[in-house]
Amino acid sequence: LVGRYPFHDSDPSALFSKIRRGQFCIPDHISPKARCLIRSLLRREPSERLAAPDILLHPWFESVLEAGYVDSEMGTSDQIVPEYQEDSDISSFFC
Repeated sequence: LVGRYPFHDSDPSALFSKIRRGQFCIPDHISPKARCLIRSLLRREPSERLAAPDILLHPWFESVLEAGYVDSEMGTSDQIVPEYQEDSDISSFFC
């Protein structure tokens, strides 16, 4: 959702300490529903975290589906099949 890992530190021991304490920052531009989802996934106590089936029931997914979210980086170009021309040299596809 954010595009980076939730825990950051250049010092490995400080990084692991942040992970153990559950100390992370969520950028201000993240929506309240997304913040809630992130916090629900990163709870310190495993028993308090959302279970896999419950994640898909979280309100953030509902709002994303309603808005018709499309990843701007992926777009739809990965769904386009290029035209094949019989005279094309396909030798580069083989090792």
